[in-house]
Amino acid sequence: MNFRPSHGVRKSQERRIWIKRVTVALPLLCLLIFGVVIGARLSSNSTGASAASLVSLPGHVPSLVKKSNLVGAVNPNQSLSLSIGLKL
Repeated sequence: MNFRPSHGVRKSQERRIWIKRVTVALPLLCLLIFGVVIGARLSSNSTGASAASLVSLPGHVPSLVKKSNLVGAVNPNQSLSLSIGLKL
């Protein structure tokens, strides 16, 4: 004997399955969108400043640099590594 649920029972089972899928899929979709938005915001804030926008701060030159003497010409393509601390 082959038992087949009636049309109404089958429809309610399909509805429960659909609700379970939506219950799982909707929070996952929200997390995905949230992650993309946060990632985009963080990556746009990490752009480097161009040389035209750099500003020297008066009164913030270390004493060693104030007393330094010019030794000679420097390669203009040489890169420098700087560490800067700012008070928040």
